[in-house]
Amino acid sequence: MLSVTDIFLFRQGFLPVQPAFIIVPLTILSIILFRGNFISLMVLRTNSAFFFLTLFILSILFSWNSNSEDVFFYIGLSLMSLLIYQSSYLFFTKINKAYIINIFLLSFIVLGLSIAFELLYSKDLLTRGSGFAENPNGAAFRLSLLAILILKFTKNRYTNIMVIIGLLVFTFMTLSRSGLIMAFLVVTLHLIARFKASKYHLNPRSIFNINILFLVILFFSSLSQNFIEKIPGFNTRAAIERIEQLKGNREFISASDKESGGRVRILKDYFQFFTENPYGYGTGTSSNRGFYSKATHNTFLRLGIDFGLVGILLLFVFFYKSIFIKYSRIDTHWLIFFLIVIISCFFTNTLLENRTFIICLSCIDSNRHGLQVHRISS
Repeated sequence: MLSVTDIFLFRQGFLPVQPAFIIVPLTILSIILFRGNFISLMVLRTNSAFFFLTLFILSILFSWNSNSEDVFFYIGLSLMSLLIYQSSYLFFTKINKAYIINIFLLSFIVLGLSIAFELLYSKDLLTRGSGFAENPNGAAFRLSLLAILILKFTKNRYTNIMVIIGLLVFTFMTLSRSGLIMAFLVVTLHLIARFKASKYHLNPRSIFNINILFLVILFFSSLSQNFIEKIPGFNTRAAIERIEQLKGNREFISASDKESGGRVRILKDYFQFFTENPYGYGTGTSSNRGFYSKATHNTFLRLGIDFGLVGILLLFVFFYKSIFIKYSRIDTHWLIFFLIVIISCFFTNTLLENRTFIICLSCIDSNRHGLQVHRISS
């Protein structure tokens, strides 16, 4: 589920039913295996659980004024998000930490290799570089989240180096501008955190890690046009233009972004809709192509269009309480995680159904809740 392999297998016809229908049986199975019960699934122990529950309630309340034909579908999505979070939280509170590392590392490798394979061998030139995630921006975002948790839990130097290199390489293959920004932020802030943890002492290990990062960045920034053109997946997706934008040789916001159907134009149109009705248009309206021809590509605007100011306020409260949670020390890697999530809110409208985000969040909360219980009992 972390690498969304099941969705890919369903698309290819290897799974007989949609992945959504598998979630409920998997939830029941996880409860049985880890000696839980349905009551434990209903107990809301974390701020994130209350957030997903509130989203589910809002989706029901705002369904009355919605013109979307798929309103019950989006209510079901909200319920699924809550169910995935609760069952994942129960899973991570029972499983050994060593297994957690292996789970995230394996998911990172599978997703990364799927991106590389699709880039080189896929027949669909438009979607090359997204792998199992089916969207380049979504693939890059998932890679960053998985990398953060691996770097947090793994103390092995060589594993960290390989994850850093893999994150930069696989994200570069997606050609996602937002994804590359997030990847560089993850790596840079991780190295700063390690530098701070060593009490600002640059030991040989830190110097080696920084040199590796510098060499990888230098390699990608100096890629020649001839090399790029040899890979059809890069050549058909304006790789040269994307690289020039990242190097500062071209405007980061291109002319196509400002045209009709571009990200900037979509942002302006949806913001105008929001100012005209700040009380919300109803559940699923932002995804209704009869309302507007394009998705919001923005989580804040999506909640604003569907639930009005209440939805935006809920998201702000969630981020505030998640970062400054009571009883828990502020961990650098958790700050990086939420920083990446906040940045992604400006580039995606499917964050709240992103299973990689939900499962990673449940893992973080299970770890932080364990610290709270230990401190309170002490």
